[in-house]
Amino acid sequence: MVILVLAVAFIANTIDDMRKKNNSKISFKEAMDLVELPVVTFYNGDKKLNFLLDTGSNVSYINSSIIPLLDHEKTDKEMNTIGIEGNKVSNQFCKMSVTYKNQVFEEEFSIADLDEAFSVVKQESGVQIHGILGSKFFERYKYVLDFKELIAYIK
Repeated sequence: MVILVLAVAFIANTIDDMRKKNNSKISFKEAMDLVELPVVTFYNGDKKLNFLLDTGSNVSYINSSIIPLLDHEKTDKEMNTIGIEGNKVSNQFCKMSVTYKNQVFEEEFSIADLDEAFSVVKQESGVQIHGILGSKFFERYKYVLDFKELIAYIK
């Protein structure tokens, strides 16, 4: 009887683990098919936000022009960044929750004027990008990008 109970508990636990892993996958297949960029749609409340998945960026960014529409909390943290053109810019940070398929992620975003950079993507692909999820996001939540399956998954 004890063995039967342990076997049922093991099976139930395994099924629960598999369900959690499947629910934690973030697909960027549609975006890659459409615009050849790893873009994923998250929500902040009822606001739909498209984020570029970018392991080359150490921090996450949110476009300053969308900030007034979002539920966020500014922090005292500031950071100097150097853009592609070599200019040094001081950016403030905010904390914000974003949701993907009922999963809530608390992230700290650097607030930056990204309108010009994102307008090029919008012109070429029709997709409006609102921010970037950087490598610290992937490290914090233990996500790995799989370009064969076009998903981010927890390792």
